[in-house]
Amino acid sequence: MLKKIFIIVFFLISTGHSKEKKTLPLWELGALGGFARVSLYPGAGDYASRYLLFPYVYYRGKIFRSDRGGARARLYSSKKTKLSLGFGGNLPSKNSESSIREGMPNLDFVFEIGPRLRFLKLFDKEGLEAGVSIKKASSVSSWNFYSKGFTLSSSLGYRGNLDFFSKTRIFLRATVKVTE
Repeated sequence: MLKKIFIIVFFLISTGHSKEKKTLPLWELGALGGFARVSLYPGAGDYASRYLLFPYVYYRGKIFRSDRGGARARLYSSKKTKLSLGFGGNLPSKNSESSIREGMPNLDFVFEIGPRLRFLKLFDKEGLEAGVSIKKASSVSSWNFYSKGFTLSSSLGYRGNLDFFSKTRIFLRATVKVTE
C-alpha cells in the first residue's frame, strides 16, 4: 500500500565551468555550515530548524564515490547506462519538537540502501537522462536495525550548456518518489 508520494523538482544553474575536463583530486575535505528547515520525518507537516556545521569528504575512487552526486558504489558503467548502489537517509526527530507528535516515541535515524540504474543519452539526445532506484529503508536504535519499508523513485533529467552563455551549465531533474 502506498503511504507517501513525493514529487521533487531540482533545478541548478552554475557558472564558471569551462568546457575543458578538469582533473579532480581523489580526496577532497572541507566543512559545510548553514541553516536548514526540514520536516520532522518523511511526510510530516511540522518542521524543525537545524543549524548545521560538519565536515564533508569527497572520495572519487573507481568503484566507491562520495561527492555531489551522493554516496554510492559504481557497479557497472557504459556510455549509455550506469548501475550503482545508492545510499540515503533521514535525521532523527524528537517528539518534543512537534505538537502533533506529543506523547509519541522519538524517531530514530533512518538510512536507505539499494540499486540505482541510470540511462544516459536518452533517445540519443546528449544530456537527457532517466533513472530508477529502489531502496530498503531501516532505522537504527541502540545498534539494532529495524525495517521501515522500501522507497521506489524514478527521475528524468537534463544537463547541458546554455547556448547564450558559454560558461553556464544547467541541470534540471524531476523525480517521483513512492514510499511503502
